[in-house]
Amino acid sequence: MAFTKDLKRRNVLQKEVYFALKGGYDLGAQPAVRVVKKVCDAYAALKGNIRAGNLGREGSKRRLRAESKPIRFREDAAQPFDDRILTWNLDARTVSI
Repeated sequence: MAFTKDLKRRNVLQKEVYFALKGGYDLGAQPAVRVVKKVCDAYAALKGNIRAGNLGREGSKRRLRAESKPIRFREDAAQPFDDRILTWNLDARTVSI
């Protein structure tokens, strides 16, 4: 969605995909927001690498390949967690992620 609609800013992308992420993947609010941020950060890193010339000159094969397809994450890629994602139940001695 970010690539096809050119939505690289967090608030704009989040507005477009938030409810679909929550419903389609059974995610809570905070994990859905973190997924959107991870995608936006990846596109920002790609843009920075292009500007720095790390992917070659304009029109180079490597740069064209990087710009022409959406960013993909490995299935086993790490996901960010923070204290808003964890639930502690001390009485039952459980932690929920």
